[in-house]
Amino acid sequence: LAPIIAMLGKVWRARPGILALNSTAVATESIRPGNLLRLSDGQIAAALCVRGGLWFAAPLKGLPDNALLCSGEHIGTSASSSSHTAALVPTETLSFCLSDGGKRILDCFGNPLDVEAVRPLVTVARQPLLAQAPKQAELKPICSSLHTGTTAIDALTPVGRGQSMLLIGEEGTGKSTIARDAILAQASAGSQDVHCIVGVSRGGVGQAVAVAEDLQKEASPSLRERLTVVGARSENPVESMLVAAAACAAGEMIRDSGGHALVVLDELSGHLQLWDEIENSSTADAHHIAEQRIFYSALLQRAAQLSDSMGGGSLTIFALVTEALPLPQPVASDGPRFFVEDDFRHHSPSDRARVKLLLSRGISLDRANLQRIKISEPRQTTPSPADDAQLNETRARKACNVQHVDQLKSLADGHIQLHRELFTRGYRPALRPSESLARVGAGSDPLIRPQPSSPAMQQVALSLRLELAQANDILRGCHDAYMQQQQIRTRAMITGLCSQRSGNPRSLSEELALLLALIDGRLDHFGAEEVTEELINRAKVEVDELIHQIRSSVADVMQRIDSSQQLGECCRQELRSALAAHLPHSSGNRALFTSWDVEGDSDAHLGPLK
Repeated sequence: LAPIIAMLGKVWRARPGILALNSTAVATESIRPGNLLRLSDGQIAAALCVRGGLWFAAPLKGLPDNALLCSGEHIGTSASSSSHTAALVPTETLSFCLSDGGKRILDCFGNPLDVEAVRPLVTVARQPLLAQAPKQAELKPICSSLHTGTTAIDALTPVGRGQSMLLIGEEGTGKSTIARDAILAQASAGSQDVHCIVGVSRGGVGQAVAVAEDLQKEASPSLRERLTVVGARSENPVESMLVAAAACAAGEMIRDSGGHALVVLDELSGHLQLWDEIENSSTADAHHIAEQRIFYSALLQRAAQLSDSMGGGSLTIFALVTEALPLPQPVASDGPRFFVEDDFRHHSPSDRARVKLLLSRGISLDRANLQRIKISEPRQTTPSPADDAQLNETRARKACNVQHVDQLKSLADGHIQLHRELFTRGYRPALRPSESLARVGAGSDPLIRPQPSSPAMQQVALSLRLELAQANDILRGCHDAYMQQQQIRTRAMITGLCSQRSGNPRSLSEELALLLALIDGRLDHFGAEEVTEELINRAKVEVDELIHQIRSSVADVMQRIDSSQQLGECCRQELRSALAAHLPHSSGNRALFTSWDVEGDSDAHLGPLK
């Protein structure tokens, strides 16, 4: 029997590459993201999302045969002769197809991207491209670690298998390097079952091939067999969205078969740009925040840890999010400049009142005084209407980007915030411990809640992020000897954690060796001075040398830790003995808030601060 074609409504082109569908309420309820629509002129389109009662779809030109999940029936066309109607094709869904051609650089439908297939591809697996997230009953708590190889992340904001994590920062703050290290870290012992899929939505075929070649060059032989790159043939928001969806679909194939997958999405700008275009095309006046959240959550909530009854597989998502650049500031002259009251005529009434008060008290209006009271300098010249329009447009883009990023933060299981200021000063990674977080495992009783970090890391750094945050908030300006020691230890800890060479992922045992050295006070000299780029560079050299020495002296111990993910008392003592041999000086206690180390000398028994 020929399939029944349900008429959905009128269609018009909202934007280049995007169709808007004004359908009835009943028809709207029957559509799901990824459903295929047959236009009355024979063209196929894929439903993407709903906004203000309108369904938005993308026309798919030259759709490959393996992009359809067919029911075996002939796909008919609408009986309407109008070119502005659409029909839902029953049982047809856009899909990602994995073939046996042996190619690991694929497009968003699973076809080889770098070269043409030398023989006909035979489909071995299919997965809906825009699949729905697993149901809650099919999940279990995230309780196993996904090792990233970056010490600051594994210790402060650990990532669990089945978690969605955002890497947020401006261009050039090290997001791609952290994601790349997380992929290469899966070659270490204990991670042999993690498959890595990279979604490259920018740069076209050339960029996808370059990413694949770079990873293949650095990866171990076993990791190369578990590595797939999904790229875009062209740069447009729709294909960028489909690339991210295809990377998740490939990961879901691994997850549903009981394996573990790490999906790295190089950029979510396609999702952000696509939603902006849909927003501008919609006739609805209100900001449909709920629909925007549904659109983003459809991607992020595909990260999941399935229950044992569903096979126990997991899909972890690392998504890179680029923040908009800060608003341009007026260029200051080299020499001091004094302003008069009339220079502030374009400022707000409250700023003008404060300026008038300062002048009445005889305080000069120079750049330093304005910075102290947080009043922006007057512009040197009156801006032209064109300059004002450009500045307003920049502000609007910045506000829109902030809204997108805030929505993503609220939907993801955690985020890592990177800063350009820290990056230029040499911090690697360029993060502040208090500004990054992971919601998985958070709670008032971490000892009984499932934790995303490995058992060994829990023994050493379970509350380290809290301790550093407390030290940063409370200890400034204190002259107490014990608290001064805490300040030194805090600076040393941050310096040690943020002095990792780019492209050098560490094993779990190497991270634990560094943390024990910092906790035992063997690297307190890092905190004896203010953190500068020169200090960070010295710390990188010293830490690398320390790890090399420890691995040379207790290689068998570190191998046991990496393979078991456990830090037994015997292994802990052997690590500490090796650290003491290489760095004999130690202050003898942890000197942080929640976990004072009271072993050994009785003078170290200070108890937690009240």
